[in-house]
Amino acid sequence: MNSSIAQLIFSEQRMAYALVDQEWIVQDVSGDPAILWGESTQGNPIGQSLLALVPELVGNEEAVRGVQNGDMERLRLESVNRTDAQGNTCYVTLLLCACRLPECGETGLLFLVQDVTEHGVVQQELMQRHNELRLLQQRMEWQNLELAASNTELRLMNEIRSSFISVAAHELRTPLTSIYGFLELLQDSGEDNLTAEQLEHLGWIETSTERLLTTLNELLDAARIDSDRLELVLRPVSIDQVVDDALLELEPRLSARRQHLDVEIPPDLPQALCDPSRMEQVVGHLLSNASKFTPDGGVLALQVHPTKSGEFLCLSVADQGDGIEEAEENRLFERFFRGEQVRKNGTAGAGLGLYITRSLVELHGGEIWYENSPGHGSTFHITIPVVEPVVLPQNGAMAAVVNG
Repeated sequence: MNSSIAQLIFSEQRMAYALVDQEWIVQDVSGDPAILWGESTQGNPIGQSLLALVPELVGNEEAVRGVQNGDMERLRLESVNRTDAQGNTCYVTLLLCACRLPECGETGLLFLVQDVTEHGVVQQELMQRHNELRLLQQRMEWQNLELAASNTELRLMNEIRSSFISVAAHELRTPLTSIYGFLELLQDSGEDNLTAEQLEHLGWIETSTERLLTTLNELLDAARIDSDRLELVLRPVSIDQVVDDALLELEPRLSARRQHLDVEIPPDLPQALCDPSRMEQVVGHLLSNASKFTPDGGVLALQVHPTKSGEFLCLSVADQGDGIEEAEENRLFERFFRGEQVRKNGTAGAGLGLYITRSLVELHGGEIWYENSPGHGSTFHITIPVVEPVVLPQNGAMAAVVNG
């Protein structure tokens, strides 16, 4: 091969070589000396020992002899790092194999070096990324173990809390039911024997007992929901009947506060598929909440209409309160959350009503949301599945529905 072509190839491939005799003394050199020896070696390498010029071979003398004696085909050292004149790290591959010297015909050694800095840098970066990923994986494994332990602890704490709430509520509800029963007997038989002040005191006791019973029932419902033990008995029911049953308990409160309720329920609505007592609880709470935040003499509104898909009924309850503060909107359905307006007004309740309402609606397969108008009130909407979907004609008027 033409020597100029060989030099061009060596230059392009960043390669250089040296020929070494049997005593490991350098006899000939071709290519860039910086590739062969690095920047640390000065002077003419001819006549110098290969081990003195290439410190990477120190410690590999047995392997060099093996190559020289033919016991080994070659000695190869991959990605040896060196420092160039600018202080940058570079990488070279060293290759040592036996060859016949052209001048004397004796068997010597060919020492071939190739600059593989670009490849070496990539390899080092890959190794670094691999190590970082391995460390990250170890951290994630530790975090997963910690999370699993925390989840187990939280699950145990939830079970303990739910059990405590259930036991406490049951144990408290039994004597409270007896107290409430005897209180009614006193009120019925005490009109002729008790003074007006004593009857008034009995009324206060009755109100407090009812409030406590309501709170205990809410705690029991919340415990059942949290432990997935709340069961629904679904059956076809008229939404009119659900609303009427919910109003029976609420009417005395509305009368006492001179509040008016506008009810708009179209005829011929399909039957809802729900647990009647639980849906009555949902409607009752929405109406009770609306009454709490509507001023005396105000108006509440309840509307029911089929959804566009016809698969649900949408029930909406609007109040004339001050609306929901923006900072509290994301926490409205949390357990035990009581807003600033509730605390200011001294409104009774444990902050479980909307949490239970949302849970019951979602257990029925429906949704709950609200529209808020600060200073002008809010409107809560829920959807309730129907037994047979409504078929709506193109003009938007409701078609006749045959209920099962």
